[in-house]
Amino acid sequence: MTKRGKGEAQLKLELKKLLELPTAAQQAVQADNVLSFQAEQLAALRRGATYISQLDFLRDIASKLTEIHDLQNLSKHILEGAQNLIPFTDGAIGLVDEGKIEFPYAIGKSNKDVKEFKIPIGKGLTGWAVKEKKPARSGNVTLDPRYEPQISTTRSELDMPIIYAGESVGVINIESDNENAFSEDDERLLAALAEHAAIAINNAKLFNEMNALREIDEKLASTLDPEEILELILKTVSDLIKCPEVSVGLVTAETNEIHFTFAHGEAKEEVLRYVGNINSGLSGQAIREKRPIRTGDTRNDPMYQALNEHTLSEMDVPMLFGGEAIGVLNAESPELNAFSQHDEDLLVALASQAALALRNSQSYIAAETMAAIGDVAGSIVHRLNNDVGAIRVFAQMMKGIIADNETITDSSKIAELIENAQEIEKLAKKVLGDVRTFREQFKETEPSWMDINQIIIGVVKATTIPNSVVVSLELADNLKQFWGTEVHLKEIFRNLVANAIHAMPNGGRLWISSEKYANKIIIRVKDTGTGISEKDLPFIFNRGFTTKKEGQQGLGYGLWWVKTYLRRSKGDLEVEETKPGVGSTFMVTLPLSKLEIRN
Repeated sequence: MTKRGKGEAQLKLELKKLLELPTAAQQAVQADNVLSFQAEQLAALRRGATYISQLDFLRDIASKLTEIHDLQNLSKHILEGAQNLIPFTDGAIGLVDEGKIEFPYAIGKSNKDVKEFKIPIGKGLTGWAVKEKKPARSGNVTLDPRYEPQISTTRSELDMPIIYAGESVGVINIESDNENAFSEDDERLLAALAEHAAIAINNAKLFNEMNALREIDEKLASTLDPEEILELILKTVSDLIKCPEVSVGLVTAETNEIHFTFAHGEAKEEVLRYVGNINSGLSGQAIREKRPIRTGDTRNDPMYQALNEHTLSEMDVPMLFGGEAIGVLNAESPELNAFSQHDEDLLVALASQAALALRNSQSYIAAETMAAIGDVAGSIVHRLNNDVGAIRVFAQMMKGIIADNETITDSSKIAELIENAQEIEKLAKKVLGDVRTFREQFKETEPSWMDINQIIIGVVKATTIPNSVVVSLELADNLKQFWGTEVHLKEIFRNLVANAIHAMPNGGRLWISSEKYANKIIIRVKDTGTGISEKDLPFIFNRGFTTKKEGQQGLGYGLWWVKTYLRRSKGDLEVEETKPGVGSTFMVTLPLSKLEIRN
């Protein structure tokens, strides 16, 4: 190739390279592309850093939530945590309760009014999210058919259901005045927060349940009043299971009846008037089979007996003690499938506490009877010790007399010694009789529904009444049956009737009347006997005081025991009127507790 040929070829090559160089515009575009790519990378890094920071914050929130057991305070922390993760204008925490969503805490314009809201599940974006168990995100709520206006300025909304064990237990609601305010990233963050919230809410509920059960246990340990404990149990059922209608029914073994003695709810009066039977109804089935009965739709349950027309779900748990069903704890709701297995487990625990409360109260009666026996025994021993001491002193004196005198002409001390010994013997026999009586009373301490009038009639029939004494009974027929121990009531009236007859040695008239006054049963025992003297009246209820003459039966424990027993049972015994030579009227007051107040 000539020099000229080489020069042309080189020239073409240089020209080609020159033509391949980018223009200034091309260079600018390339530069912009590089800058754009770098900006995207930087934005991605920033988003990544923000997301990592948000995840760290989520972990902090989750840690704090596990330490909070008050649902109000917990709701506040959940929503404040959401606000630190995602900017929003208004927000609220909703908790599911009996088919509706209640809002214990809110931020923003709705803060003052949201606590009054109760949104049905399925209504609005919030209700839709709870029902479908899916997030509801809307960039323009005015175009979303699911939206139910609450705040007029809202344009964007994000609702995240709080799901535990497959069920919606609540919802996180956030709203903004700007359109398209919430992104997919926001939705993911709120979903992560909702997972932590679900665990925290469940833990708080369990903690509250345990606290409630612990409170009842403390009551069981500190009080023997079953009414106070049963009222607390019913309140606990209402609060924890969110049940509008709850009641306690007690079984009368002789008649197989179920008497509902405690109730909460709008149907309370109807429930307290209702008398069931263990051979019918869901409550009867629970008692017969000694197991919980739960139905989600009473309309399709052939065992259901309609008392409350609004009831759609019912749960009955037997109150078991020593393998015996002594009653039933009943819960009813106007919602379908209102009760879960967890609710049933909780009701079983509460039913056990209710049974224990009732049995503890009866143990109290037994303990009081034994206390009375102890009081009597202490007094008797004191008297025995005094007499035995006298015997010892007299024996010492006799020993001295014998030592000083070989011929004893005065044996009066020996006679006195023999007399004291005889008194001890008689007293010992009486003590044995009294102890046997108390032991017989102690054997029978199981309570039951009783007709006070029938108790009085039975005592009168069993008492030997002289022909010279006329008995008149004026017993009211509107008395409610009394929940108590038959043997103790019989002993009360046996004492009063016996004393009245003793006060009429020459005959007379005995009136016994009964009446209901407010929440009490009043029984009067009136005689036309000798009456009580003014000097004796202050002492007649003292232990060991008696007006009976030497050789007559009685050590002065009858009236003392009756008054002591009645007072320890929240009743009383008093002398309503008395006049020497005219007669006396004793008045017995039996309090009608909620266990007795029924038709």
